[in-house]
Amino acid sequence: PTANLIPMEEKLLPPNGVYITLSSFGQEVYPGITNVGYKPTIGENFVGVESYLFDCEKNLYGKTCSVEFRKFLRKEEKFSSYEALKKQISKDVQRGRDYFHIDMQ
Repeated sequence: PTANLIPMEEKLLPPNGVYITLSSFGQEVYPGITNVGYKPTIGENFVGVESYLFDCEKNLYGKTCSVEFRKFLRKEEKFSSYEALKKQISKDVQRGRDYFHIDMQ
């Protein structure tokens, strides 16, 4: 499950890359990883914020979200294939789970 956000123009964002984060929807807080940037492998042409929420099965569409950046993992990069991107995302997810001491389910 991901939360795809398009920040307001006046919002100051960290440098493009992948981060370990906490995403808050009201009183509910979810650990995860977040990509800030253009997603060059996918080919998007706008800066977005996409958070992968660990172990969240709820419908969060339309809810206000705030993202707390905890740790920088890596710079945004263009991968040679979608499969290479998926492999790296799996590594990023594991690093995020390790950071929060969350076992894989």
